Amino acid sequence: MKKFYSLVIIVVLFAVSTTASFAEGNQSPSPRPFFGKLQGVRQQIREKIATNDGQRKTNIVALRKDIVTNFFDIMFKRFQAAEDRLNGIAARIDSRVSKIKSTNPALDLANIDSEISSTKAALADTQTKINTLKSDFDAAIASDTPKERFKTVMTDIGAIKKELESDRKSLSKIIGDIKDLHVGESQSPKP
Repeated sequence: MKKFYSLVIIVVLFAVSTTASFAEGNQSPSPRPFFGKLQGVRQQIREKIATNDGQRKTNIVALRKDIVTNFFDIMFKRFQAAEDRLNGIAARIDSRVSKIKSTNPALDLANIDSEISSTKAALADTQTKINTLKSDFDAAIASDTPKERFKTVMTDIGAIKKELESDRKSLSKIIGDIKDLHVGESQSPKP
């Protein structure tokens, strides 16, 4: 019986304490000081995230600029190397034509001379376009709208590539024309 009374007392005390706490909660809402501190912490976290996002975006933009600049530098060096090779080939062809003129003055090489001079002029024009491309690229990197400026740079790159290909083809044609002269061969060509 003692256990029963103690159990009833505990249940009654529990019920009275919970109703008293509900009654206190219904009287008037008291300001919670912890909630204000929590709002301050949340605001600090939001500001920190915003600054980190800004830093991350600037880092990504800088990284993209570095990647594009490195790619352009490699491509620019390739264009210059191709131009130098083609100029070297043109100089060797010119040297070969001058040797042929000195050994066989009877040959008519006016057509080949005009092709060589036009090809050299085209190579010089391509060289100036390559140099202009570098300044256009630097302006595109520094501009506020680099995407739009890169469109023009990319069209210029395509045009320079086509010009280099046509210069190479014209030099190959000149070499073929010189081979067709059959100069310096000790034997007659086989049919």
